[in-house]
Amino acid sequence: MAERSRALTLNSGVLDSDPGLDFDKSSWNQRLVLFQEAIAVRFGFMACTVETESMAHYHNQYIHVTEKSSGVDWKSLTIPACLPITTDYFPDSFYLRNDYLFSEHDLIPDAVNADAVSFAQRPLLKKALTTEQVFQELISQRLAQGFQLVVKNENSKDMTSSVLVPKSGFKETKEYILSIGRIFHRIKLSGSKITVTRYVPRHPYPTFQVHYRYRFQAPDHATYGVSWVSFNTEKLESYKWNYLDHYICMRGDSDFPLFDNQYKFWRFRMYLLPLSHSATRKVLDGSKYCDIYTMNPIEDQKILADGFCRFVETWVNRLRRVNTNRRRLELQAHNSVLLLTRRRHSTGILYLTQHQKTGLQTMVGSSPFRERLGSNRLPEKYRPRSGSKILERGRVSPATDAITPLTVTVDGADDDDTFSMNAESPVLTEASSLQDILDAMKHPQFGLNFVAMVPSIPANTFISYDAVKWLPGLMELAPTENEVIAVFDKMISKNLICHASGDASLPFVVGFYLYYIVSQDRDKEDGQPLYDKQSFESQWLEVKVEKLQAPPLIPFCLAEFPPPVCLVNPSSKWQMPLYKNSQLEPDISNKSDRVEWGHVRYQSFYRPDRAYELIAQWVAASGPVVADLIFNWARKAQTCGLQLIPIPADPLALPYSLQSDPLRGPVFIPLDIECLMEDREHLFEGFLWSWNHMVSRQRKWCPAPATADESFQDKLLDDFRQFCCNQENRLKAFWQDCCDMKRREFVLFS
Repeated sequence: MAERSRALTLNSGVLDSDPGLDFDKSSWNQRLVLFQEAIAVRFGFMACTVETESMAHYHNQYIHVTEKSSGVDWKSLTIPACLPITTDYFPDSFYLRNDYLFSEHDLIPDAVNADAVSFAQRPLLKKALTTEQVFQELISQRLAQGFQLVVKNENSKDMTSSVLVPKSGFKETKEYILSIGRIFHRIKLSGSKITVTRYVPRHPYPTFQVHYRYRFQAPDHATYGVSWVSFNTEKLESYKWNYLDHYICMRGDSDFPLFDNQYKFWRFRMYLLPLSHSATRKVLDGSKYCDIYTMNPIEDQKILADGFCRFVETWVNRLRRVNTNRRRLELQAHNSVLLLTRRRHSTGILYLTQHQKTGLQTMVGSSPFRERLGSNRLPEKYRPRSGSKILERGRVSPATDAITPLTVTVDGADDDDTFSMNAESPVLTEASSLQDILDAMKHPQFGLNFVAMVPSIPANTFISYDAVKWLPGLMELAPTENEVIAVFDKMISKNLICHASGDASLPFVVGFYLYYIVSQDRDKEDGQPLYDKQSFESQWLEVKVEKLQAPPLIPFCLAEFPPPVCLVNPSSKWQMPLYKNSQLEPDISNKSDRVEWGHVRYQSFYRPDRAYELIAQWVAASGPVVADLIFNWARKAQTCGLQLIPIPADPLALPYSLQSDPLRGPVFIPLDIECLMEDREHLFEGFLWSWNHMVSRQRKWCPAPATADESFQDKLLDDFRQFCCNQENRLKAFWQDCCDMKRREFVLFS
């Protein structure tokens, strides 16, 4: 049985307005969609944005917040048998002149990279490929797309009908001939120049298209449905090898992006979801109904946002913080947690304040080791590394077992870095100047935790999400998030801080965005920025965290101003795209014997109540290397309170797309709008339910396999169908509850 993770999409229609609710009839179409979304949320589905094939339109889809599922490993069915890697046929000179057309282009990797630096005024962030590496990669790319090496035929008298072995001469020369069908490529390396000659038939075979219609029954669908697929021949002669060769030569530079409809490349689509939900456990424990999911409260959303930023920082961008500041903050957290009273000669905790309980949970939850259920293990005390100075602590009375404040000297730091945990943090007021805030940001103990310097990251670089959480803690009166953003925007306008790319026109964006403190003496500044936004964005993944919203008192479908579907603000001077692209270094362990790279396409916005999409794309990387990277992401996401699941490139597999899977299809689940209409006209709407076949038994990414059980999934689908068809009057009761909440709110504020 194939893996069956759930996905939904919504069919919209027109719903007559309730005379008891004062809404325009024209807005009910949107409110019907929002009502369907409210139903999806009750069953644990999270919204996600889906790109259409045209790359220009987006619509909402829902995916269930459960982990993985079991299913068939399709590896043996999807990997075909390998053809021979060599052939001995190559047309002679007569046929080449009369039956073939040829084109030729030259590559000089050293000159191409030098021109990119001089004309674009943009430094190369990655080490350029050597001429030999480019030559080998051009051959590898053709072999990966089905080409065969033409080998020399010992019995042939025509020397052109074989691959030429490396020639001896003043310049080192290598030449290979490759073929696929009637197409031949000759790749020649002479000194620092690579010449690619392509031979295509003068009269290619005619193309054909077969349109095939059939009836198909999707899993858990009651009947057979009509589907169709088109079989087309691929015109290999028109493939733009010139573009791909320059892409290889430039090592995937942003001047040569990959396009879905023109070039072949591998891709792997993933969603980041919350790791678990309390309602899932209730369903597993035997809850009769499955519509018990609710939106996460604001506190849980903060935890998810924290985990997301930590995941992007540590495991995707692979950045590190300055060690001294991190150690100071950890010591301070440990000291506050350990101020508690214990039984004498016992590890049992007698009393703990609420603040200390929160800190204790944080420290235990951040431990890299698993805890057994019911463990009474206390958070570990700070242990200095071997060779560091010993912590000086006062003598502890055995009667009270109290712990005195610590005085710590950080390993490798000067005497001025010695600090006491009793030191008072700076206090900022509304009258504090921007310079006061800047000095507090650089405070050695209570300041921001800066990112360690790496190429293209300037000194004193910080993450905007951390800064927004840090500043209110030093203010006498805690400001709102908008007030904090206004402060940092003003600091940007005064050239006190700037985006880490060096582009001063970029505003302050809350999320995983990198900014740095501008040095007043640039000649002495360490780690200068790139001053090139395009190059910076191609190297670092930056995501905006949307403002957290508490669960609404009134359902969105009946709100006075329904939330916008698109997250882009048209009134903003600085527009942010819905998706961005960045380079990807898959070989983090240096296992490969060649230089490998890829790209990651990601959403520009993150909302804790929505699924977040990542798409890995590669053409110059090996499958096992990319698989190791993604498996590592999946494991590390769990430490951040998230789960990473694979999804199909076409989740619903509708036959309208040329890339649709002909052996998959959605399940239509009708929504009984008639019960809500009383005696008026109505439309019969519904959902499209699709199983996710991407996760198999071998993908053990998630720590809670109980939701992978087929009975759990069948229970969820059956209960969702019963709810949508208004069994036991549940759908109508839900609609009435929504209307009642709207009326109560109207009476309260009228």
